[in-house]
Formats: sequence, structure tokens, C-alpha cells
Amino acid sequence: MEEKMIIVRRGNVVLDVPEIDRQSYLDKGYDVIDSAGRVVERCTPTDVNTLQTRCRELEAENAKLRAALEETKVKLDELSKPAKTVKQEAPSKKEEPVKQEPVEPKKVRSRKKS
Repeated sequence: MEEKMIIVRRGNVVLDVPEIDRQSYLDKGYDVIDSAGRVVERCTPTDVNTLQTRCRELEAENAKLRAALEETKVKLDELSKPAKTVKQEAPSKKEEPVKQEPVEPKKVRSRKKS
């Protein structure tokens, strides 16, 4: 039975390795790629600089999201406050309510199936 092979790349080194060794190569810094050279699965970062850069990116994104959350909370507080009541002027004369006559419902004929 033939083992399934995957393609891994690190820098300019491209290797065909057995599928069973995938995690081992990811831990060593290799990316799994497809036959067209597109990255299917990124390697586990192994150097400190890469991890620190990613950490800074995530912290910046987190700060933006927290600011957006605070803006949303402020808007929600403004919208949840009770609306100010507006005093209405009393009408100068009373208007009689309009009386409506009852309307008879239309008769619906059912279709007979033949």
C-alpha cells in the first residue's frame, strides 16, 4: 500500500514527505504546500522575532477592537435613555370620532374539483 505524500517547503527547500510526518515538519519550520506552490498549512513559528511580531500585531488589533467596543457601548447607552416627552398642545375644539359602518366579508367560492 502506497503512503500518501505531501509537499513541504522552507525557504527554497522543497521536499516530498509522507503524510504521517506532517506535524514533525511543521514543527521544524516547513510550510505544507499544494502542487501549485500555494501554502496549505503554515508552520509553527519557531523564532522569537516572529512570535513577537505576531504578538504586536494582535495587541494592535485588540486595541482597535476595544475602542470600537467602547464607542458601541456609548451609543447603546444614549439609545437606551428614555426619550424626552414633548408637551402637546390641547386641541382647540373636540373632534368627534368618525364612526365606521361594519363591512360584511366577501363570500369566497370554493373551486370544485372535477
